Amino acid sequence: MIRLKGDVEAARFELETLVEGPVLDEDAIMAQYEKLEKAHAALGRERFDFFLTVRKIVGYENYQKLLVAKKLKDRKRGDR
Repeated sequence: MIRLKGDVEAARFELETLVEGPVLDEDAIMAQYEKLEKAHAALGRERFDFFLTVRKIVGYENYQKLLVAKKLKDRKRGDR
């Protein structure tokens, strides 16, 4: 997952470099944007796979306890 986060950051940096440069090459910018989107998708798939693995390991009851704990934590922080 760390490598995938690095891929996203590298793709984002390259896109910013292209957009902020003196010459606006729309084809290169769009190609880099596509690379960024693919990197985001790969990271999202990896995160979801991790979630499913955790869910399988902890089982239904422990997963429900984790959800309750997260909701309580979020309320304390004022997130929801």
